[in-house]
Amino acid sequence: MQTSGTLVFSSYPDRAIRSLARGRAVRDSYEAIGSNMAAKKGGKKKEPRLERFDDSFVIPDKKGNGQIRIQYLKNAETGQVITYSMAYINATICPVDNGRVIGYDNAHGEHHKHDMGVYVPVEFESLERTLELFQDQWHQYLKLRKSK
Repeated sequence: MQTSGTLVFSSYPDRAIRSLARGRAVRDSYEAIGSNMAAKKGGKKKEPRLERFDDSFVIPDKKGNGQIRIQYLKNAETGQVITYSMAYINATICPVDNGRVIGYDNAHGEHHKHDMGVYVPVEFESLERTLELFQDQWHQYLKLRKSK
């Protein structure tokens, strides 16, 4: 069900994550802006086509509450991930770190994980593997939340 840019999870929230991992949910592709080097030399350099995904998913109260936010930017030709961020946000579980219960991103020049306000550097294998890890961990938090 689509409502004003926010996807509300059906009874199977895993479908959204699986579709992201397969690249079906890419919303926007665009050509990169020309580099200064190519402009200065007068030559036209073929710029990479970039894929951008940016969406948030609301988790209803009866399913565990909170919000999932996933963003990434990657080179469509090479598959190289330029930037990414994924977070399970629920301020009732985690009052610190802007409510980020669990999250992964590569901001600040390194790949890292946020876990209840704790910053932990991580090894990056692929966007798909990171999505799997993220999905497993936020499912654990949802199970814990529903069991209370």
